[in-house]
Amino acid sequence: MMIKTSPSDISKRYVGQQIDVYGLVLHVRDLGRKKFIIITDGKSILQIVYSGSEKVRRGDTIRASGIIKEDPRAPTGLEMVANNITFLSKSIDERFDQWSLRNMNKDKKIKYRALLLRLLEFYKVFEEYANVTQYLREYYRNLGFLEIFTPKVVRMGTESGSEVFSILYFDKDAYLAQSPQLYKQMLMASGIKGVYEVGSYFRAEVSFTPRHLTEFRGFDVEVNYIEDYSEIMKILEDSVKYVLSKLELSYPKEFPVISFKDAKQVLQEKYDIRLKDDLSTEAEKALGDYAKKEYDSDLLFIVEFPYDSRPFYTMRKEEDPKYTYSFDLLYKGLEIASGSKREYRYEILIKQIKEKGINPERMKWYLEVFKYGIPPHGGFGLGIDRFVRQLLELQDIREVVLFPRDPDTLEP
Repeated sequence: MMIKTSPSDISKRYVGQQIDVYGLVLHVRDLGRKKFIIITDGKSILQIVYSGSEKVRRGDTIRASGIIKEDPRAPTGLEMVANNITFLSKSIDERFDQWSLRNMNKDKKIKYRALLLRLLEFYKVFEEYANVTQYLREYYRNLGFLEIFTPKVVRMGTESGSEVFSILYFDKDAYLAQSPQLYKQMLMASGIKGVYEVGSYFRAEVSFTPRHLTEFRGFDVEVNYIEDYSEIMKILEDSVKYVLSKLELSYPKEFPVISFKDAKQVLQEKYDIRLKDDLSTEAEKALGDYAKKEYDSDLLFIVEFPYDSRPFYTMRKEEDPKYTYSFDLLYKGLEIASGSKREYRYEILIKQIKEKGINPERMKWYLEVFKYGIPPHGGFGLGIDRFVRQLLELQDIREVVLFPRDPDTLEP
């Protein structure tokens, strides 16, 4: 199948050539005897100069045939002088021009998301999202890790069954997955080096903040043969550096690290913020400010969180079991990743499940493989939506998701 030539394919090598270009009409300036038509493929635009009598409307899809010329007055410095236009489809309503699309409020930008991608600045957001996902996949594939695809309809939530969407699965109660965590760990019993997954996950949090969605995209990794949780942090750090380097963005030589205990002290002394067992939104922002001032870094690891704020599968510190071998990675004052060394010892895992108020009988399908031998392992989950939002310095996470889901949004 031949891929049709569209505006983003046009370059100076086409100057002087007679070609066909396909695109969607973004704007028309009709001067009577001559029309200036801007067509788009989302990624780029091309000006078409046409003297035909046909009426061309915004939203029409056309095939323009003509000669490519250089003209510094054209938006891209190149234009087509067309001798023929063929209509592939016709617009019924041409109310949305590029200016009205840009100036929509947030709700309309979600409603008309598909139309927004006609504009380069919006297309670039989702192109960057695709690039980040591709580079993460690339990095872990090059490490020899296996890409996996785990169920999204499950018998229980990963953490404790709270904040999950319940569904009826034929005659059984089931839930939408919060993460692939338990499946990742089970696969470590195979002895393979590591696994990764890109997927959508669901949390039934009634939250309307610019950092939360009820459906979000995660990049999850689990690694075998882990002796110290710093090894997992190093793998995560190197993969984030890989993405930033591919995007030609700067990053520190080493990501600074502070313990949760030290973070509490910094927050209290420098920002008058008092914490209990976990980081608040306010605390994350303040620590982002601290990392920038103290280390000149947009990235910061917080390590060794209290056990009370971490899931049952997190390994506790042997010398201080109130704390864990765990970490969060903050990027510009927002948590983008969370991970730990996992508890892999069968008896201790059952004990911790009970401590978290979960009935081990409900976890038999997960616990079974731990009886037969499983290497020490650890991993993390990275929120792709959050990573891209911080990378592009956008205000709301909904801006990086094509069709976001929050408690009020179920369409489109």
